[in-house]
Amino acid sequence: FMDSYQYGKGFSRQILFLREQAEKRFLDAFDLREDLTRQVRTSLEANPAILGLYLIFEPNALDGKDELFSDQAELGSNEKGRFSLYWSQSTPGQLESETLPEEDLNKTETGPSGDPYNAWYTCPRDTAQACVLEPYFDDVAGKQVLMTSIAFPLQVEGKVIGVVGLDISLDSLQQLSTQASSELYDGQAHVSIFSPAGLIAGHSLDASMLSKSLDKAFPAV
Repeated sequence: FMDSYQYGKGFSRQILFLREQAEKRFLDAFDLREDLTRQVRTSLEANPAILGLYLIFEPNALDGKDELFSDQAELGSNEKGRFSLYWSQSTPGQLESETLPEEDLNKTETGPSGDPYNAWYTCPRDTAQACVLEPYFDDVAGKQVLMTSIAFPLQVEGKVIGVVGLDISLDSLQQLSTQASSELYDGQAHVSIFSPAGLIAGHSLDASMLSKSLDKAFPAV
């Protein structure tokens, strides 16, 4: 977690520096988006432990020219022209990109943790602080993977202008709980790892309980 956190903080600084330099040098809006798209890809490619890396700017917060880039996914721009790029690698080194539509950015249905679907974006935006999401399952190359997201606000003069986030797998927590249970009390122990909101992130007794609430895994407690 700390490695991913430090990596995300460093990447956030890179993005703010790129934007600042683009303003100072009057960089063309097309070139700026091309540079950002390349930077996200390169950063993800350099870290095979990360499942995905996303960069989202508030409407017109990149350079005030969103309307010129509607539906230009190759430049990281969604249907409104907002820069909202997501690069993923289901297999290290095999990268795919997509733009996040406004529907996803505004989707507020709550999940098992009680947080809205779009907390990966709204939490750092609204709190101006780094956020770690509750464990959740998502599809990675046709396989459901338990993961979390660590997201950071991009701030200029105290104002949040965007969000950077990275997705990391939590498979190691299930492996840890299974290994610990086999080493305790001659293998008769059961070990669970759960999040602050009480969602199961590791459960040696039954892996099907992952991402579910404690009361489902331990109904008698």
